[in-house]
Amino acid sequence: MAIITSGKIFTNGEQLTADKMNQMFTSASFDTAGAVDASTLQVLTDGSLSVKDGGVATAKIADSAVTSAKLNLTDGATIAKSGASEVIASFTTTQDGSNRGLFIQTPDSATDLDSPFILNTGNAISFEVDNTEAIRIDSSRRLLIFNIPTSASGLSSGTVYSDSGTLKIVS
Repeated sequence: MAIITSGKIFTNGEQLTADKMNQMFTSASFDTAGAVDASTLQVLTDGSLSVKDGGVATAKIADSAVTSAKLNLTDGATIAKSGASEVIASFTTTQDGSNRGLFIQTPDSATDLDSPFILNTGNAISFEVDNTEAIRIDSSRRLLIFNIPTSASGLSSGTVYSDSGTLKIVS
């Protein structure tokens, strides 16, 4: 099947001239049946070839050509770093009536998907460490801090602790 339709068809015995050769190439066009398929490539009205919308499969794109700006993450999508494959984040979105949420999980290894840090957003924001809620900002914009130490003993400088209901910072 022809890919290019010549701009000049020669007959047997016809003399070949520079003008006819120029006509053969400058008036040539891509054959719409042979040069393109039904799903990936198309011939535009100006005669040029173009990739159709959705015409390139992921297998045809070099890994180095994909940037985070070009990713459209969907429920359960993961992002892997370059080099050795390792999950660095897992994203899940939820929507239930007026409640919307984004669940971002950043494991410390590809096999440890429960640790060390999880961020949930929706009508509230909650930070979890090892599946235990540590901080929450609720829908009324109140800050809740869980499992606050009750003594400065053994804490490093800058750590917040509760002394009989009064928050203090270790100096």
